Amino acid sequence: MKRAFFLVLVSSLIFAVVCPLFPEKITFIHSNDTHGNFKPYKINVENGERLIGGMEAASHYINEIRAREKNVFLIDAGDILTGTLAAEIEYESVTGGAMMGFLNRLDYNVWSYGNHDFDKGQRNALGLAKLAKFPTVMANIIYRKSSKLFSAEPYHIFEVGGIKVGVIAVMEKNFLTEVQKERVKGLGVLPIVPTLNSYVPEMDRETDLIVVIIHGWFDEGVNIAKKVAGIDIVLVAAEDGRFKDVDGVLVKSTKGHQETLGYLRVEVDNDKIVGYEEKLIWLWADIDLKPSPQVAALVREVDDLVGEEYAKVIGEAKADQTINYYPGENIFVESVLGNWITDVMRWKTGAQIGFHNTGAIRADIKAGPITKSNIFDVVPFHNTLVVFKLTGQQLKDALEVDVARELCLFLPKPPL
Repeated sequence: MKRAFFLVLVSSLIFAVVCPLFPEKITFIHSNDTHGNFKPYKINVENGERLIGGMEAASHYINEIRAREKNVFLIDAGDILTGTLAAEIEYESVTGGAMMGFLNRLDYNVWSYGNHDFDKGQRNALGLAKLAKFPTVMANIIYRKSSKLFSAEPYHIFEVGGIKVGVIAVMEKNFLTEVQKERVKGLGVLPIVPTLNSYVPEMDRETDLIVVIIHGWFDEGVNIAKKVAGIDIVLVAAEDGRFKDVDGVLVKSTKGHQETLGYLRVEVDNDKIVGYEEKLIWLWADIDLKPSPQVAALVREVDDLVGEEYAKVIGEAKADQTINYYPGENIFVESVLGNWITDVMRWKTGAQIGFHNTGAIRADIKAGPITKSNIFDVVPFHNTLVVFKLTGQQLKDALEVDVARELCLFLPKPPL
Protein backbone atom coordinates (compact mmCIF):
# COMPACT_ATOMS: atom_id res chain seq x y z
CA MET A 1 0.00 0.00 0.00
CA LYS A 2 2.79 2.37 0.96
CA ARG A 3 4.67 1.42 -2.22
CA ALA A 4 1.59 2.10 -4.32
CA PHE A 5 1.10 5.48 -2.66
CA PHE A 6 4.77 6.30 -3.24
CA LEU A 7 4.52 5.47 -6.95
CA VAL A 8 1.40 7.60 -7.33
CA LEU A 9 3.11 10.50 -5.56
CA VAL A 10 6.24 10.25 -7.72
CA SER A 11 4.14 10.02 -10.88
CA SER A 12 2.23 13.13 -9.84
CA LEU A 13 5.45 15.04 -9.25
CA ILE A 14 6.85 14.02 -12.64
CA PHE A 15 3.59 15.09 -14.31
CA ALA A 16 3.75 18.44 -12.53
CA VAL A 17 7.30 19.04 -13.75
CA VAL A 18 6.70 17.98 -17.35
CA CYS A 19 3.20 19.39 -17.83
CA PRO A 20 2.61 22.95 -16.61
CA LEU A 21 -0.77 23.55 -15.02
CA PHE A 22 -1.42 26.65 -17.14
CA PRO A 23 -0.59 27.51 -20.79
CA GLU A 24 2.63 29.48 -21.29
CA LYS A 25 2.19 32.93 -22.83
CA ILE A 26 4.50 34.54 -25.40
CA THR A 27 4.15 38.06 -26.81
CA PHE A 28 5.42 38.52 -30.36
CA ILE A 29 6.16 42.12 -31.39
CA HIS A 30 6.89 42.39 -35.10
CA SER A 31 7.90 45.11 -37.54
CA ASN A 32 8.80 45.40 -41.21
CA ASP A 33 9.38 47.95 -43.96
CA THR A 34 10.96 50.54 -41.69
CA HIS A 35 12.66 52.00 -44.78
CA GLY A 36 15.11 54.19 -42.91
CA ASN A 37 12.52 55.92 -40.74
CA PHE A 38 14.03 56.78 -37.38
CA LYS A 39 12.35 60.10 -36.51
CA PRO A 40 8.65 60.97 -36.14
CA TYR A 41 6.70 62.49 -39.01
CA LYS A 42 3.22 63.95 -39.49
CA ILE A 43 0.24 62.03 -40.80
CA ASN A 44 -3.29 63.22 -41.46
CA VAL A 45 -6.03 62.06 -39.10
CA GLU A 46 -9.69 62.99 -39.03
CA ASN A 47 -9.21 65.99 -36.76
CA GLY A 48 -5.97 67.30 -38.25
CA GLU A 49 -2.42 65.98 -37.96
CA ARG A 50 -0.48 63.85 -35.51
CA LEU A 51 3.16 62.85 -35.10
CA ILE A 52 3.89 59.17 -35.54
CA GLY A 53 6.88 56.87 -35.73
CA GLY A 54 10.53 57.17 -34.87
CA MET A 55 12.84 54.86 -32.96
CA GLU A 56 12.27 56.69 -29.69
CA ALA A 57 8.54 55.99 -30.00
CA ALA A 58 9.24 52.34 -30.82
CA SER A 59 11.49 52.10 -27.75
CA HIS A 60 8.84 53.71 -25.54
CA TYR A 61 6.02 51.33 -26.55
CA ILE A 62 8.24 48.24 -26.49
CA ASN A 63 9.45 49.16 -23.00
CA GLU A 64 5.84 49.52 -21.85
CA ILE A 65 5.02 46.03 -23.09
CA ARG A 66 8.11 44.52 -21.48
CA ALA A 67 7.25 46.18 -18.18
CA ARG A 68 3.85 44.46 -17.97
CA GLU A 69 4.41 41.18 -19.82
CA LYS A 70 7.00 38.43 -19.74
CA ASN A 71 8.34 36.40 -22.65
CA VAL A 72 8.38 39.30 -25.13
CA PHE A 73 9.95 38.28 -28.46
CA LEU A 74 10.82 40.84 -31.17
CA ILE A 75 10.89 40.01 -34.89
CA ASP A 76 11.73 42.24 -37.86
CA ALA A 77 10.69 41.01 -41.30
CA GLY A 78 13.04 43.15 -43.38
CA ASP A 79 13.26 46.24 -45.57
CA ILE A 80 15.12 48.32 -43.02
CA LEU A 81 16.86 50.10 -45.93
CA THR A 82 15.83 52.59 -48.62
CA GLY A 83 13.55 55.47 -47.79
CA THR A 84 15.47 58.16 -45.89
CA LEU A 85 19.00 59.46 -45.67
CA ALA A 86 19.57 57.37 -42.54
CA ALA A 87 19.54 54.34 -44.83
CA GLU A 88 22.09 55.98 -47.16
CA ILE A 89 24.86 56.90 -44.74
CA GLU A 90 27.65 54.54 -43.77
CA TYR A 91 27.57 53.36 -40.18
CA GLU A 92 30.10 50.86 -38.85
CA SER A 93 31.31 50.32 -42.44
CA VAL A 94 27.84 49.33 -43.71
CA THR A 95 25.53 51.59 -45.72
CA GLY A 96 22.36 51.97 -43.69
CA GLY A 97 24.01 50.14 -40.81
CA ALA A 98 22.47 52.58 -38.34
CA MET A 99 19.10 50.95 -38.97
CA MET A 100 20.50 47.64 -37.75
CA GLY A 101 22.05 49.55 -34.86
CA PHE A 102 18.55 50.59 -33.81
CA LEU A 103 17.31 46.99 -33.87
CA ASN A 104 20.29 45.99 -31.72
CA ARG A 105 19.54 48.69 -29.17
CA LEU A 106 15.87 47.74 -29.10
CA ASP A 107 17.00 44.17 -28.27
CA TYR A 108 15.38 42.39 -31.20
CA ASN A 109 15.56 38.59 -31.20
CA VAL A 110 15.62 37.75 -34.92
CA TRP A 111 15.25 39.35 -38.35
CA SER A 112 15.01 38.36 -42.02
CA TYR A 113 15.94 40.12 -45.25
CA GLY A 114 13.52 42.19 -47.30
CA ASN A 115 14.05 42.92 -51.00
CA HIS A 116 15.20 46.49 -50.33
CA ASP A 117 17.93 45.27 -47.99
CA PHE A 118 19.73 44.31 -51.21
CA ASP A 119 19.44 47.80 -52.76
CA LYS A 120 23.08 48.48 -51.86
CA GLY A 121 24.27 45.11 -53.11
CA GLN A 122 24.95 41.67 -51.72
CA ARG A 123 28.10 42.61 -49.82
CA ASN A 124 26.18 45.31 -47.96
CA ALA A 125 23.33 42.88 -47.22
CA LEU A 126 25.88 40.53 -45.68
CA GLY A 127 27.24 43.48 -43.70
CA LEU A 128 23.82 44.13 -42.20
CA ALA A 129 23.64 40.53 -40.98
CA LYS A 130 27.10 40.80 -39.45
CA LEU A 131 26.06 43.92 -37.54
CA ALA A 132 23.00 42.16 -36.12
CA LYS A 133 23.43 40.91 -32.56
CA PHE A 134 20.77 38.28 -33.23
CA PRO A 135 20.19 35.60 -35.90
CA THR A 136 19.43 36.36 -39.54
CA VAL A 137 17.10 33.78 -41.09
CA MET A 138 16.25 33.22 -44.77
CA ALA A 139 15.52 29.81 -46.29
CA ASN A 140 15.01 30.35 -50.02
CA ILE A 141 17.59 32.84 -51.36
CA ILE A 142 20.45 30.87 -52.92
CA TYR A 143 23.61 31.32 -54.96
CA ARG A 144 22.67 29.90 -58.36
CA LYS A 145 26.06 28.35 -59.16
CA SER A 146 26.45 26.42 -55.92
CA SER A 147 22.79 26.18 -54.84
CA LYS A 148 24.01 27.12 -51.36
CA LEU A 149 21.92 29.43 -49.22
CA PHE A 150 22.75 33.12 -49.26
CA SER A 151 24.63 33.70 -46.02
CA ALA A 152 21.90 33.20 -43.41
CA GLU A 153 20.40 30.38 -41.39
CA PRO A 154 17.24 28.91 -42.95
CA TYR A 155 15.73 28.87 -39.46
CA HIS A 156 16.68 29.30 -35.82
CA ILE A 157 15.23 27.75 -32.68
CA PHE A 158 14.84 29.84 -29.54
CA GLU A 159 13.75 29.01 -26.02
CA VAL A 160 11.23 31.53 -24.71
CA GLY A 161 9.84 30.98 -21.23
CA GLY A 162 10.38 27.26 -21.48
CA ILE A 163 8.73 27.09 -24.92
CA LYS A 164 10.86 26.22 -27.95
CA VAL A 165 10.07 28.57 -30.83
CA GLY A 166 11.31 27.93 -34.35
CA VAL A 167 11.51 30.91 -36.73
CA ILE A 168 11.97 30.41 -40.48
CA ALA A 169 11.84 33.04 -43.25
CA VAL A 170 11.17 33.05 -46.99
CA MET A 171 11.36 35.74 -49.67
CA GLU A 172 8.61 36.43 -52.20
CA LYS A 173 9.02 34.92 -55.67
CA ASN A 174 9.30 38.34 -57.40
CA PHE A 175 12.38 39.30 -55.38
CA LEU A 176 14.81 39.29 -58.33
CA THR A 177 12.66 41.70 -60.36
CA GLU A 178 12.17 44.14 -57.47
CA VAL A 179 15.86 45.00 -57.09
CA GLN A 180 18.27 46.38 -59.69
CA LYS A 181 19.71 43.41 -61.59
CA GLU A 182 23.34 44.07 -60.74
CA ARG A 183 22.50 44.04 -57.03
CA VAL A 184 21.18 40.47 -57.10
CA LYS A 185 23.32 39.01 -59.87
CA GLY A 186 24.00 35.33 -59.29
CA LEU A 187 21.17 34.86 -56.81
CA GLY A 188 18.09 32.69 -57.14
CA VAL A 189 14.83 32.21 -55.23
CA LEU A 190 13.54 28.75 -54.34
CA PRO A 191 9.76 28.09 -54.43
CA ILE A 192 8.18 29.11 -51.13
CA VAL A 193 5.88 26.22 -50.21
CA PRO A 194 8.26 23.37 -51.19
CA THR A 195 11.08 25.11 -49.32
CA LEU A 196 9.01 25.40 -46.16
CA ASN A 197 7.79 21.83 -46.47
CA SER A 198 11.41 20.66 -46.63
CA TYR A 199 12.36 22.35 -43.34
CA VAL A 200 9.22 22.37 -41.18
CA PRO A 201 9.14 18.62 -40.38
CA GLU A 202 12.65 18.73 -38.88
CA MET A 203 11.78 21.93 -37.03
CA ASP A 204 8.58 20.39 -35.70
CA ARG A 205 10.52 17.62 -33.96
CA GLU A 206 12.45 20.20 -31.91
CA THR A 207 9.88 22.92 -31.25
CA ASP A 208 6.58 23.74 -29.58
CA LEU A 209 5.77 26.62 -31.92
CA ILE A 210 6.79 27.44 -35.51
CA VAL A 211 6.72 31.00 -36.87
CA VAL A 212 7.08 31.66 -40.61
CA ILE A 213 8.18 35.08 -41.88
CA ILE A 214 7.24 35.88 -45.48
CA HIS A 215 8.44 39.06 -47.14
CA GLY A 216 5.60 39.40 -49.60
CA TRP A 217 1.85 39.95 -49.91
CA PHE A 218 -0.76 38.98 -47.35
CA ASP A 219 -2.37 36.47 -49.71
CA GLU A 220 0.97 34.67 -49.92
CA GLY A 221 0.90 34.33 -46.15
CA VAL A 222 -2.61 32.87 -46.30
CA ASN A 223 -1.47 30.42 -48.98
CA ILE A 224 1.40 29.29 -46.74
CA ALA A 225 -1.03 28.75 -43.87
CA LYS A 226 -3.17 26.52 -46.09
CA LYS A 227 -0.40 24.50 -47.73
CA VAL A 228 2.32 24.02 -45.09
CA ALA A 229 1.42 21.60 -42.30
CA GLY A 230 2.84 21.96 -38.81
CA ILE A 231 3.19 25.75 -38.61
CA ASP A 232 1.45 28.00 -36.09
CA ILE A 233 2.03 31.65 -37.09
CA VAL A 234 2.74 33.44 -40.38
CA LEU A 235 4.06 37.01 -40.11
CA VAL A 236 3.72 38.85 -43.42
CA ALA A 237 5.75 41.91 -44.39
CA ALA A 238 2.85 43.40 -46.33
CA GLU A 239 2.39 46.87 -44.73
CA ASP A 240 -1.39 46.47 -44.55
CA GLY A 241 -2.10 45.69 -40.89
CA ARG A 242 -4.30 42.63 -41.46
CA PHE A 243 -5.07 39.45 -39.51
CA LYS A 244 -6.67 36.14 -40.39
CA ASP A 245 -7.10 32.86 -38.52
CA VAL A 246 -6.66 30.16 -41.19
CA ASP A 247 -7.86 26.95 -39.55
CA GLY A 248 -5.81 27.66 -36.44
CA VAL A 249 -2.77 29.15 -38.21
CA LEU A 250 -2.54 32.84 -37.32
CA VAL A 251 -1.62 35.08 -40.28
CA LYS A 252 -0.73 38.65 -39.35
CA SER A 253 0.84 41.76 -40.83
CA THR A 254 1.58 45.22 -39.52
CA LYS A 255 1.98 48.59 -41.21
CA GLY A 256 5.30 49.87 -42.49
CA HIS A 257 7.25 53.11 -42.17
CA GLN A 258 7.05 52.85 -38.39
CA GLU A 259 3.37 53.67 -38.17
CA THR A 260 2.67 50.56 -36.11
CA LEU A 261 4.15 47.54 -34.45
CA GLY A 262 2.31 44.25 -34.71
CA TYR A 263 1.27 42.66 -31.40
CA LEU A 264 0.40 38.98 -31.08
CA ARG A 265 0.15 37.36 -27.64
CA VAL A 266 -0.38 33.61 -27.74
CA GLU A 267 -1.07 30.94 -25.14
CA VAL A 268 0.79 27.71 -25.86
CA ASP A 269 -0.19 24.37 -24.37
CA ASN A 270 0.78 20.87 -25.46
CA ASP A 271 2.57 22.00 -28.61
CA LYS A 272 -0.21 24.24 -29.95
CA ILE A 273 -1.81 27.67 -29.61
CA VAL A 274 -4.88 27.54 -27.38
CA GLY A 275 -5.60 31.28 -27.17
CA TYR A 276 -4.43 34.58 -28.61
CA GLU A 277 -4.80 38.35 -28.63
CA GLU A 278 -3.77 40.43 -31.63
CA LYS A 279 -3.71 44.16 -32.36
CA LEU A 280 -1.73 46.99 -33.89
CA ILE A 281 0.29 49.29 -31.66
CA TRP A 282 0.23 52.77 -33.17
CA LEU A 283 3.53 54.56 -32.58
CA TRP A 284 2.15 57.97 -31.66
CA ALA A 285 5.06 60.28 -30.97
CA ASP A 286 3.17 63.36 -29.74
CA ILE A 287 3.05 62.08 -26.15
CA ASP A 288 5.58 62.13 -23.33
CA LEU A 289 7.93 59.46 -24.67
CA LYS A 290 10.32 57.60 -22.40
CA PRO A 291 12.74 55.81 -24.73
CA SER A 292 15.77 53.83 -23.66
CA PRO A 293 18.80 56.17 -23.34
CA GLN A 294 20.84 54.11 -25.81
CA VAL A 295 18.13 54.44 -28.47
CA ALA A 296 17.78 58.20 -27.93
CA ALA A 297 21.57 58.55 -28.20
CA LEU A 298 21.66 56.79 -31.57
CA VAL A 299 18.84 59.00 -32.88
CA ARG A 300 20.98 62.05 -32.09
CA GLU A 301 24.06 60.43 -33.63
CA VAL A 302 22.30 59.57 -36.89
CA ASP A 303 20.79 63.05 -37.03
CA ASP A 304 24.30 64.49 -36.84
CA LEU A 305 25.58 62.08 -39.51
CA VAL A 306 22.90 63.20 -41.95
CA GLY A 307 24.39 66.65 -41.51
CA GLU A 308 23.46 70.24 -42.12
CA GLU A 309 23.64 70.00 -45.91
CA TYR A 310 20.37 68.13 -46.26
CA ALA A 311 18.68 70.35 -43.69
CA LYS A 312 19.05 73.41 -45.94
CA VAL A 313 15.79 74.94 -47.17
CA ILE A 314 15.63 74.90 -50.98
CA GLY A 315 12.02 75.92 -51.58
CA GLU A 316 8.53 76.26 -50.21
CA ALA A 317 5.31 74.33 -50.75
CA LYS A 318 2.22 76.53 -50.77
CA ALA A 319 0.00 73.54 -49.98
CA ASP A 320 0.31 69.88 -49.01
CA GLN A 321 1.56 67.65 -51.82
CA THR A 322 0.27 64.16 -51.09
CA ILE A 323 0.11 60.64 -52.45
CA ASN A 324 -3.57 60.15 -53.24
CA TYR A 325 -5.49 56.87 -53.02
CA TYR A 326 -9.03 55.66 -52.45
CA PRO A 327 -8.96 54.89 -48.69
CA GLY A 328 -11.67 52.26 -48.90
CA GLU A 329 -10.22 50.44 -51.90
CA ASN A 330 -6.47 50.95 -51.44
CA ILE A 331 -5.92 51.91 -55.06
CA PHE A 332 -3.57 54.77 -55.86
CA VAL A 333 -4.95 57.54 -58.05
CA GLU A 334 -3.66 60.64 -59.77
CA SER A 335 -2.00 63.11 -57.40
CA VAL A 336 -0.44 66.54 -57.58
CA LEU A 337 2.81 65.08 -56.28
CA GLY A 338 2.85 62.31 -58.89
CA ASN A 339 2.04 64.77 -61.67
CA TRP A 340 4.86 67.07 -60.55
CA ILE A 341 7.38 64.21 -60.59
CA THR A 342 6.37 63.08 -64.08
CA ASP A 343 6.34 66.69 -65.33
CA VAL A 344 9.95 67.01 -64.16
CA MET A 345 10.80 63.79 -66.03
CA ARG A 346 9.22 65.16 -69.22
CA TRP A 347 10.97 68.51 -68.81
CA LYS A 348 14.35 66.84 -68.33
CA THR A 349 14.08 64.39 -71.25
CA GLY A 350 11.77 66.16 -73.70
CA ALA A 351 9.42 63.15 -73.69
CA GLN A 352 5.70 63.55 -74.32
CA ILE A 353 4.62 61.18 -71.55
CA GLY A 354 6.15 60.40 -68.17
CA PHE A 355 5.68 57.17 -66.20
CA HIS A 356 6.55 56.77 -62.52
CA ASN A 357 5.36 53.93 -60.30
CA THR A 358 3.27 55.23 -57.41
CA GLY A 359 4.83 52.75 -54.98
CA ALA A 360 8.18 54.49 -55.36
CA ILE A 361 6.76 57.82 -54.15
CA ARG A 362 7.54 57.33 -50.49
CA ALA A 363 6.51 60.50 -48.65
CA ASP A 364 4.23 63.52 -48.79
CA ILE A 365 5.47 67.10 -48.88
CA LYS A 366 3.78 69.24 -46.26
CA ALA A 367 3.00 72.92 -46.79
CA GLY A 368 5.90 75.12 -45.73
CA PRO A 369 9.69 75.09 -46.17
CA ILE A 370 11.17 72.23 -48.20
CA THR A 371 14.63 70.80 -47.49
CA LYS A 372 16.88 68.53 -49.55
CA SER A 373 16.03 65.81 -47.08
CA ASN A 374 12.30 66.23 -47.81
CA ILE A 375 12.91 65.72 -51.54
CA PHE A 376 15.03 62.64 -50.91
CA ASP A 377 12.33 61.14 -48.70
CA VAL A 378 9.81 61.50 -51.55
CA VAL A 379 11.97 59.69 -54.15
CA PRO A 380 14.74 57.78 -52.33
CA PHE A 381 15.50 55.27 -55.09
CA HIS A 382 18.55 55.72 -57.28
CA ASN A 383 16.64 55.07 -60.49
CA THR A 384 17.69 55.88 -64.05
CA LEU A 385 15.55 57.88 -66.47
CA VAL A 386 14.97 55.88 -69.66
CA VAL A 387 13.45 57.31 -72.88
CA PHE A 388 11.74 54.88 -75.26
CA LYS A 389 8.98 54.75 -77.87
CA LEU A 390 5.54 53.17 -77.48
CA THR A 391 2.72 52.53 -79.93
CA GLY A 392 -0.76 53.71 -79.04
CA GLN A 393 -1.82 50.12 -78.32
CA GLN A 394 1.18 49.54 -76.03
CA LEU A 395 0.36 52.72 -74.14
CA LYS A 396 -3.28 51.63 -73.75
CA ASP A 397 -2.21 48.17 -72.54
CA ALA A 398 0.18 49.66 -69.98
CA LEU A 399 -2.50 51.96 -68.58
CA GLU A 400 -5.03 49.12 -68.33
CA VAL A 401 -2.56 46.94 -66.41
CA ASP A 402 -1.94 49.81 -64.00
CA VAL A 403 -5.64 50.49 -63.43
CA ALA A 404 -6.30 46.79 -62.80
CA ARG A 405 -3.75 46.53 -60.01
CA GLU A 406 -5.18 46.63 -56.50
CA LEU A 407 -2.48 47.65 -54.04
CA CYS A 408 -3.15 46.54 -50.45
CA LEU A 409 -1.51 49.45 -48.67
CA PHE A 410 -2.37 51.87 -45.91
CA LEU A 411 -4.96 49.76 -44.12
CA PRO A 412 -6.44 50.20 -41.62
CA LYS A 413 -6.82 53.89 -40.91
CA PRO A 414 -5.25 55.01 -37.64
CA PRO A 415 -7.52 55.32 -34.59
CA LEU A 416 -8.19 58.86 -33.44
